[in-house]
Amino acid sequence: MSREIKFRAFVNEIKLMGKVCELYCDGGVVIDNYEYPLQPSSIELTQYTGLKDKDGKEIYEGDIVRAFSVCDMVYDYCFEKDNDPTKFYEIVFNDGCFQFKGEKQWSDGSNDWRSIENVELFKVEVIGNIYENPELLTGMTTK
Repeated sequence: MSREIKFRAFVNEIKLMGKVCELYCDGGVVIDNYEYPLQPSSIELTQYTGLKDKDGKEIYEGDIVRAFSVCDMVYDYCFEKDNDPTKFYEIVFNDGCFQFKGEKQWSDGSNDWRSIENVELFKVEVIGNIYENPELLTGMTTK
């Protein structure tokens, strides 16, 4: 199965998130039809996962999602069934796949990260991203 390869980028200096139209080998990037220098400290590139949330919104690396378990057979595998509207997960790329990054840490020091390959089993909603809405990962709720 193939997926569409596309990126979006956050320009740190002006706090702008936009669609990447072009990437240049010489270090430039075109975001929403404006060209910016591509420097590690100035631009954050995020890749499309190939999946969409419950409302059809594309899910990108760096997105913050609200997710609820909706299937008992998945309960032990991924999310708790507490229907907590403040339970947010960051989408990360780790170990060769996109994953939900959970808030728990296991006794061996590993994080509670789970693959998003079964995203269709969950009610998932993109509510922000780590660049424009970092407060969502510090326990604050949405308004």
